[in-house]
Amino acid sequence: MAKQLISARGVDCPGAKQEWGLADYPYPFSHVFVTAENGFCWGCFGRGISEVPDASTICQGLANLQWVMQIASLECPSNPHPCISGAVCSKSPCAGITFTVNGICQNCANRLLLPAGIDVNKAPGNEIATFLFGKFGLGRLELMDRVTKAADRANSIEVGAVSSDDLKAVLGLIESEEQDEYKIILGDMQEFLGIKIPDLPASTQNQIEIVHGHLYDQRTETYEDYLKNGLGLEAYRTTMKKHALAAFSEIETEIGQKGFQQIFGVSPQVAAHYGFGQ
Repeated sequence: MAKQLISARGVDCPGAKQEWGLADYPYPFSHVFVTAENGFCWGCFGRGISEVPDASTICQGLANLQWVMQIASLECPSNPHPCISGAVCSKSPCAGITFTVNGICQNCANRLLLPAGIDVNKAPGNEIATFLFGKFGLGRLELMDRVTKAADRANSIEVGAVSSDDLKAVLGLIESEEQDEYKIILGDMQEFLGIKIPDLPASTQNQIEIVHGHLYDQRTETYEDYLKNGLGLEAYRTTMKKHALAAFSEIETEIGQKGFQQIFGVSPQVAAHYGFGQ
């Protein structure tokens, strides 16, 4: 199976604003899904191309479709993916993402786009999604294992589908997630604040980096507790919101209330609820 054009598509999602406590969010917020040029579609927990054929294109790249299919549905080898036809996708896990637990649609899309080497960081709403869940959602080591097994399965179906260089490149993208995530956050700050990060005081720059690093570690630890140490789902979400609120509040302290509103569009309290429900 030759490489095909894979696209991330976006559509404004006012319903999600209401569902996740962001009714007053002043910026556009997109539901993101992924399509292939042969008509396949992964709804990423929401509407697909058959429901919104006029959805805007966020990014495009070439990828081996078999590899994308296996990343999406590694647990179900007999069925490439339940929403592959473009029907509305349920909230069942996709690409190792459980909705509002270790990621949302944008994280799911980024996982599916890995073989193409592209991402949805320009999608509206990504400024908060990346801060809370990272670029590829929580569970970095599990994702590395997933794409490796998906490559093996793709090669068993289609000899030579995924080369060792292809796999190495994708694993490198996942390994550099924390650094890439921080760059995305800084880019969002520059875009919304209209200033260059190097122009901020060195102490502010350092504090923002410290806050992000601390939240990254807290997210990882809390997700591990949920997966392996018996932390219940409600307690997990409560803990994640607490960590997020602390981080957002520290950022607000550093750049001021006005600056925080310019970047995130809402208060730290509302931003912390994003992605975990009300």
